[in-house]
Amino acid sequence: MSTQFEWRTGEREGWDQPVEDVGPFQGPAGAPEKAPFVLAGRRRRLLGVALLLLIVLGVGVVYLRLQARARFVESAATADVLSVHALARQADDAGDAELFQTLYSSGGDASWEQTAGELVNRSLLFGRAPLGLQLLAANPQVEIVVLSPDLQEARVVTRLTYQAAGAATATLRQTHFYHTVAGRWQPAPPADSFWGEWARVEGQILTLVYSQAEEEVALDLALDLDALLVEVCQTLEQNYALASVCPAGRRVQLLLRRQPESLARLINVEGASAAGFQAGDEDVHLYLPSLLLVGLPLDEAGYQALYRGYAFHLVKGLLRYSDVVRDDSRLGYLTVFHQALLTRLLVELELRPWPAGHLESDPGPLPLPWPDQELALACVAADMQGAELRRYDPATGRWREPISLPPFDWLAGLLNGDGLLLQRQSSRIRGETSLPTILLSQGQQLAIPDLPPIAGYLSSEPYAAGRYLVAPIYELDWLSSSFQILNLEACQAGGCQWQALPGLPVWSPDGAWLLVYSYEESRIWRGDADGRSLVEVGRGFSPFWLDKTTYGYTRPLDRAINPFAEGDSDVEIVLANVTGDEPQRLLTSADLQSALPAGQATTRPLRVGWLRVRWETPDFILVYAFDSARYYPPDQEVEGLAPPAAYDFLVNRRTGEITFLEKSEAFYAGIRSPDGRFTVARVQGTSPASFVFHWHDFDQVLSGTLAYENPYAIGPDDNNPFAQADFGYPAWAAGNRWFSILMDGLAVLVAPEYGYRHVVIPETAGCFSAAWLNPPP
Repeated sequence: MSTQFEWRTGEREGWDQPVEDVGPFQGPAGAPEKAPFVLAGRRRRLLGVALLLLIVLGVGVVYLRLQARARFVESAATADVLSVHALARQADDAGDAELFQTLYSSGGDASWEQTAGELVNRSLLFGRAPLGLQLLAANPQVEIVVLSPDLQEARVVTRLTYQAAGAATATLRQTHFYHTVAGRWQPAPPADSFWGEWARVEGQILTLVYSQAEEEVALDLALDLDALLVEVCQTLEQNYALASVCPAGRRVQLLLRRQPESLARLINVEGASAAGFQAGDEDVHLYLPSLLLVGLPLDEAGYQALYRGYAFHLVKGLLRYSDVVRDDSRLGYLTVFHQALLTRLLVELELRPWPAGHLESDPGPLPLPWPDQELALACVAADMQGAELRRYDPATGRWREPISLPPFDWLAGLLNGDGLLLQRQSSRIRGETSLPTILLSQGQQLAIPDLPPIAGYLSSEPYAAGRYLVAPIYELDWLSSSFQILNLEACQAGGCQWQALPGLPVWSPDGAWLLVYSYEESRIWRGDADGRSLVEVGRGFSPFWLDKTTYGYTRPLDRAINPFAEGDSDVEIVLANVTGDEPQRLLTSADLQSALPAGQATTRPLRVGWLRVRWETPDFILVYAFDSARYYPPDQEVEGLAPPAAYDFLVNRRTGEITFLEKSEAFYAGIRSPDGRFTVARVQGTSPASFVFHWHDFDQVLSGTLAYENPYAIGPDDNNPFAQADFGYPAWAAGNRWFSILMDGLAVLVAPEYGYRHVVIPETAGCFSAAWLNPPP
């Protein structure tokens, strides 16, 4: 051991004394000098690296936690949006606007909420039925949910599958928008950035205005729709002699609207103001919803389905706002004729199938034998210059060959099937100024004296046992100021002439007496069957005959001239006899109101509309009353008023008992069978394209209904209020146990006492009036 070191142990004194600073460490003599603090620098660098790693690791952990938190928040927001989306789909499927309204909180866009609620009420938020597409029940496939950076807005891109014409299915991609209001997700209108700029493309006839975001599909659609319009115009000119629909220089301007409410307006496609519409100097302006609102097709089947849907509304709009329909139908004369043309044209162009699937025959055997008669139908002729006569035998299910007849536009039957009235209607397009009418009976043709060009449809049954024809004569305001009647027996004897009346004729059961009612003046006259010796019996409305000599009518208690004016007081039903014409009160509208059940009570005064009696059992009177003087569609609110309602009562005039039958949300137009046993009332539905037929059986005191909506209806507008669905009135077969109703060209045969119906599909589309005819000998 070297003697140069001296070791000290911890036991030595002074160990805890401070060490004197002796300066830097000196190595052995001759050794190289070392840099100071080399070991300390390395340690510091290592510590710095470790600290940096710790910081990076900490930041990474915080970042990952923030990312995880963001993903959680985004995932939760996405789940909330999808939950609202699913509930909106559920409400739309059910047409449940109340359920849909639960998605909204206060403080939102009230206008949008109303629009969205209307779409849901019609099942059009996701549904596309007006385009011929039925949404399948399978859950939609959500492709993606896109959230805004601030998580306040969202887009849900969805694939939905629809049943198109035939067995084809179509898949569309729809984008639905949502945003937060008061912390809740709720449906929102499309964002402005969704559309892009406006663009336009022009073809031979069509000009299409669309949004750039739908350009890829819109350009193809414009090309196909333009080619379709060229074909339609050629077909109307060559096959139907209707060149005025597409005169030279006229274009069809079609705008694909961005407003979501345009989906609801597909029910009745809107057009720009067409008042003063002149051939050749104004375009036809039509509006349909954007392809982005409807949904973009994902395959060829989807595109073809969209094309057919848009083409349908385009053709319907072209006819609706063309001169040929406007000039002929402004007074409503040929409305059903042009509706039949539209149906036929849609079928020929393969834009819509023959509408046979909308009604079905009741299963099971016939409840009673078929009438020993044929059903005669007036159908659109191939050259559109009138109608052609088709005849069908229900017992054999066979159609007879058409027979050659002079041009006619309307068909009506004589009582008991003894003959047909074939009537020519007024047409400014044709330039006709007279209305020739032919009576066809047992193969013989008898010319009826011409009527003024503003006459309405002729009818013979059940007026005075079928002896008289009745023709309403209209003024330009479409109120009938007079009627003309013609005695058929005088015509068949070799000479006849029309007799003018100041109002609607109502004959007694034996045809000996006549009541005449003026709606405009609320005046009632009584006279002989020919109406040549009329005496005013009072102010009132809705006259009826109770038996051969007893008649009745309704009048306001305050004797107001206009019984349907707003604010009128209660009304009373009075009875009188031809021996003295002194009216005696039967009941008042207050009596009817008191007969309403608690659940059907109304605070509005009832107004008696019309009354029906079966003459064989005159103790009972069928009364139809309304709680509003004005009509408006039940799905529309007018000045805060509830929709009008109709109330049906059966009154026993012997006992005074009043029985409430039913209530419906519209006005009635009632027609009775010739024997008076049945009354069939045609009720306007919730749209101009829908009707419900109610019938009442006096013998069994029971009622039945038949509802139908025309999917191809032209629809009314402000300038053409009478253009509506093609629904005929009942035509009664011999024996009065069967009646027929034409519904969009389908002939529905009804046995009312059994509630049985049989649907007859004509050989051609476009049949619009019907009657029963005894078979040829």
